[in-house]
Amino acid sequence: MEKPRKKIEIIYYLIHRMSRNDKRRFKIYNQTYKGGEQDFVKLFDFLNGMETFDIDAIEKFFIKKELKNKNISIAYLLNKLIESIDDGIVHLAYSGHEVLMPHFKAYRTYVKMELMDLAQKELDKIEQLAEQYELYEYMYQIYQMKERMANVLNINTQSREYRRELYLKQIALREKTKIRDDLKYIISLIVNCPRDTQEFKDANEKLLQYNYEKLSVVDKLEYNHARSWYYHRVKNAEQRFKYITKVIEVYHSNPHFIGPFIEDYIATWNNLLLSSTKFKDEAVGRKYYEAYKQLPQKHKKIFATLSDAIMAFYEMIGHLHEVTFSIKYENYTAIQKIGKNALKTFEKFPTSTSRVNVVASLCARISYGFILIADIEQAYFWLDKLSKTQHVSETILSSEVDTLRLLLYYEQAEFSLLKSEIRSFKRKWKKNPPELKSAKFMLELLHNASSKRNSNKTGEFWASAHQQILEIEAAKRTILKYSKWIAQKIR
Repeated sequence: MEKPRKKIEIIYYLIHRMSRNDKRRFKIYNQTYKGGEQDFVKLFDFLNGMETFDIDAIEKFFIKKELKNKNISIAYLLNKLIESIDDGIVHLAYSGHEVLMPHFKAYRTYVKMELMDLAQKELDKIEQLAEQYELYEYMYQIYQMKERMANVLNINTQSREYRRELYLKQIALREKTKIRDDLKYIISLIVNCPRDTQEFKDANEKLLQYNYEKLSVVDKLEYNHARSWYYHRVKNAEQRFKYITKVIEVYHSNPHFIGPFIEDYIATWNNLLLSSTKFKDEAVGRKYYEAYKQLPQKHKKIFATLSDAIMAFYEMIGHLHEVTFSIKYENYTAIQKIGKNALKTFEKFPTSTSRVNVVASLCARISYGFILIADIEQAYFWLDKLSKTQHVSETILSSEVDTLRLLLYYEQAEFSLLKSEIRSFKRKWKKNPPELKSAKFMLELLHNASSKRNSNKTGEFWASAHQQILEIEAAKRTILKYSKWIAQKIR
């Protein structure tokens, strides 16, 4: 067999190029795959024992062994061999990388096994997919790999023309990446610059200069993300909601982009649901939440291939919005059930804790929900999960960890401990002030509420505090609506 072309030929070639240790490792990892010896393992053993490639013998093997599905066994074995031979990690850092990763691994496998023609085909496939899904971040790397491959294959007859073609592609790529890079930079300015700075105003002005209809699909996604962030920063909930829905509309107009960008798609739904709670009409939020729950049914093929971690991400966003709605619309009877369901998701998919903002928001809201129904034990349980969430101290939610702890001390009448913690938090916040104004307000409120001089004017004290926190929640960014807790004290 000079050059293997068909999958079964490639498999035979790969197996007979593997070292004895590689074959042993493959068998150990796959012998009892999903509880028993699988058809692809039987096929591996048969081809490993075949001294010369014989397609007739292979066909007889399939008939004799009565394997369930010949094509599936062949495809599965090839994928498993690629995983085993190329056991390194493919470092792909940008959205959409899942669609490229199998082909990068196949390319490295074929290079390692000196199947250069097949490696070249995989490179062509990677380039095609990167162009199809506008994954410009990978294109320079792909062109460099193609140039190295040209040197290996000694492409001499068309060498000059081939390299000129690669050069022209890189020139065109610079134009495409400039728009993408500019949009990402504009987003970073909108997100991070104070609203009263010239940089913030200039960023929005630059955004308005783009001709939206001429933007590519991914650039339209970036543009609408930028617009939604701008309106989030200037406190225009209606316009923010409009541009988040535009992101979803771009995906639905180009459904083949949903799979490669599934995490951004799900995260955008998260923002849409959060934004929908800003409306007074509960039906608006419920309508979009029902649509969110139908996504696995609507996109069956995509969701069927998702990893456990991404499915956990999807499920946690569902829990997050159930508890958000329950607190906003004071449906506190649902908190217990939401807590139990969320705990099952945590236990089933522990790897999902890498998505710190969703996980931390979920834990914070559930803990706060249990405080509102006076279930102190469960409130502490979820506060502990929140405080142990990886990197939570680096997020805006770090001050909510402190505030929830103070609320629990107050609820348990642990006033000496409360005052001690308030002094500690004041020292800590003096060095690193919390981003949330509501956290500062609650610290001062609990300090005053626990002092003796306020013991005889409870109603007036809490009513005044309630009015102040409502003003803060209307004007500033907040995570937990402490007005719900304060309102309970008025009653």
